[in-house]
Amino acid sequence: MYKYFFIFGFIFILFPSVIYSQGCITINQQPQDHLTLDNDDIILTVDAVSAEFLIYQWQIFNSTSNVWEDIIDGIDYSGTNSNTLTITNVKPIINGTSFRVIISDQNNICTTIESDEALITYATIKVNNIFTPNDDGFNDFFSINGVLRFKNSKLQIYNRWGNLIYEKIGYENDWDGVAINGFSTNGSKKVPPGTYFYTLNLNFDNKKLSGWLYINR
Repeated sequence: MYKYFFIFGFIFILFPSVIYSQGCITINQQPQDHLTLDNDDIILTVDAVSAEFLIYQWQIFNSTSNVWEDIIDGIDYSGTNSNTLTITNVKPIINGTSFRVIISDQNNICTTIESDEALITYATIKVNNIFTPNDDGFNDFFSINGVLRFKNSKLQIYNRWGNLIYEKIGYENDWDGVAINGFSTNGSKKVPPGTYFYTLNLNFDNKKLSGWLYINR
């Protein structure tokens, strides 16, 4: 089954396993497009098989010169000559960068094969931990910069006793401090000032965030 996700207004399709064979090298699974948050490491993997001993060379696409360039192990990369590439010290400049791996065999018996490209998307999620839902038109909603890119995100908010007071799939920066679940004070669903706790599941690449927020009325 294909996996669809939306980001930056585009639709991406992930193919969990694609078999591609050329000569005596077969790629059973291609490296996948990857979303990274902040400084998370990126791991790209290819699953290739052959009767011969395989040699791997990961490459990065240089959009300035419009050519693929070999990369080597160092501060930013490890595993450049293996089936698994790890990218560290990730910075926003990596957004929109593509990687691939060239696979050959030690004795040059097989035809050299290249993997599909893996596109890296860098996203920044920033939570506004304090908001003031007093209907003055300023800072009235709990806002999370960058969350609108994730249409299937799931936000849950709990009080200090661990009771769920708010939940929404596809959060759109629209919670105004009104409980929708099991909370009432003097007949009002507006939660009182204080500290609350949130969990945010982006429902993509196992990315989850959690923390606190403070309501000041």
